[in-house]
Amino acid sequence: MKVGDQHHVGITVSDLEGSVAFYRDVLGMTVQNQGEAKGEFISRVVGVPGTHVKTAYLSAGALSLELFQYITPTGGRQQHSTRPFDVGNYHLAFLVDDMEEAYRELTSSGVKFADIPQYVAEGEAKGLGAIYFYDPDGITLELIQKPK
Repeated sequence: MKVGDQHHVGITVSDLEGSVAFYRDVLGMTVQNQGEAKGEFISRVVGVPGTHVKTAYLSAGALSLELFQYITPTGGRQQHSTRPFDVGNYHLAFLVDDMEEAYRELTSSGVKFADIPQYVAEGEAKGLGAIYFYDPDGITLELIQKPK
């Protein structure tokens, strides 16, 4: 078997409307559609009987992001740490043209960052910028600026 191009990245969130507002208004993603799913099909897809979810698809460039809020069953926060070195931790990275400008804009919007932007000082990747930040549920995201 060989997989093809990516279709979407899915994230379960606690508040669909709040998360849509963050990804749309703060990060500038475009909402493609929103809806609900329940019944046998979605229950069998996710492997959870009685599933009822609210969903939103957003896009940015080639990225399609699916946000899921479970109506039933209700979930809780993951019990494990979301530290970047823990197995199972993931992050979603976004390219930006100007790291410093993006950092200032997001900071002024109240977005929390792991630190200040960092830049590779030497080698092939010299000038590459990167920094982790967090969505309203504490999900790890990253900004990347390609070397100039």
